[in-house]
Amino acid sequence: IVGSLSTIDADLPDAHTYTILSQPASNFAISGSQLIVNNRTGMVLGSTQLITIQTTDSNGSSLPQVFPVTIGSLGINNRAPIAID
Repeated sequence: IVGSLSTIDADLPDAHTYTILSQPASNFAISGSQLIVNNRTGMVLGSTQLITIQTTDSNGSSLPQVFPVTIGSLGINNRAPIAID
C-alpha cells in the first residue's frame, strides 16, 4: 500500500470512487480507496513519479488532482515502496 485516498465533499454523505488518469508507467493501481503498487519495473529509489488521480462522487461530479509519489526503500522480501509526498 502506497497510500489511502479520501475525499472531503460538502454533499454528505457522498460515496466516492477513484481512478488513475495518468502515470508514467503502469506502476500503480487503485484498490477501493488505496493506491497500491502494481508493477515495480522501472522504479528508481529516490525518484518521483507524478500520478493524476480523479475522485468521482455518486452524483457524477469529479475532480482530478496530481500527486507526486517519491519512491522510498524497496526493502527486502518484495515489499512495495513506502513513501508518498
